[in-house]
Amino acid sequence: MTMDGGIAIVAPYGGGWILETLAREVEAHTRRRVRRITHAKGRTGEAVDEALVCGASAIVFAHHIPFQHYVERGGTAHKILFFGHYYEHPTFGDAPQVDTLAATLGQADRVWTNAALWDAWLTNLGVEPSRLKRIVRAVDSDVFRPAPSVVIRKRAVIGLASQYHHRKNEAFILRAVERRRDVDWVLLGRGWEKGQVGLIERAAGLPSFRYFDTTTFGFEAWPAFYRSLDFFLSPSFCEGGPFPMLEAMASGVWPLCSRTGFAEDFIVQGEAGHVFDVDDDAAFDACLDAALALHRDPNALRATVAPWTWSRFGDSAAADLEVLLGAV
Repeated sequence: MTMDGGIAIVAPYGGGWILETLAREVEAHTRRRVRRITHAKGRTGEAVDEALVCGASAIVFAHHIPFQHYVERGGTAHKILFFGHYYEHPTFGDAPQVDTLAATLGQADRVWTNAALWDAWLTNLGVEPSRLKRIVRAVDSDVFRPAPSVVIRKRAVIGLASQYHHRKNEAFILRAVERRRDVDWVLLGRGWEKGQVGLIERAAGLPSFRYFDTTTFGFEAWPAFYRSLDFFLSPSFCEGGPFPMLEAMASGVWPLCSRTGFAEDFIVQGEAGHVFDVDDDAAFDACLDAALALHRDPNALRATVAPWTWSRFGDSAAADLEVLLGAV
């Protein structure tokens, strides 16, 4: 059955990944008929069969791997790609070589991006700026809200929210937890038991450290988790977002983030959070000390990110889709 002008969305449906959420918002806001095509991470090469997208006006790809395979196989539909970040794992990974990536992205009619940092990086690679549209950022500001009243704690609490990945900089987190025992630490995530430096094992004996595994800590508890924090930390080597930073800020929590992803698009240094250079312990300590001394207004922090709703993203994506299809 041909699609007769509809669109196909290739995404990891059912995997609980942020890319699925992005795909569903496009689906919910476009006026065009949508066909979902599911790809599983690690099994992306066979994701798109031309027979499934026959007659489609465009294919929206949530991940670069099925997009790359589709281009290599000579796919003819108009192509839109979410681009989050580029990270070469030191020992393994699925990232293409940079020159290959640049050539591949040049085949996209549109690349939906999330950060000024990555727009500049892609432009420097040679991707035409006219192909880039920075719209991929959103937070559920109805769900994530500050505590109704100011909470006074004896010790400040720093929280992190992430599944384990090498780029999340486990070694930095361990050094910070062991060094900064003047604050309490809470890590919400999964998979950290397989970390290469043993964060969970080595920090488990510290009274200032707690770990909540998201396999048993349901998403309905996340708003209360954020409200229990004074600071949110993201020390990654590389990020597309981090999207949890937006959730924390919507909850009135002061962000402390490494200089990657869209951190600098939202954080006003010393006024609405702090950014620090990647893997710089001294810079992080200076930011934390400065933040501890500040009066931090939860509602002002929330105002920085609250307008960036999922509906805003979906509307922007749907509108750009129509502009693109009317122009090509």
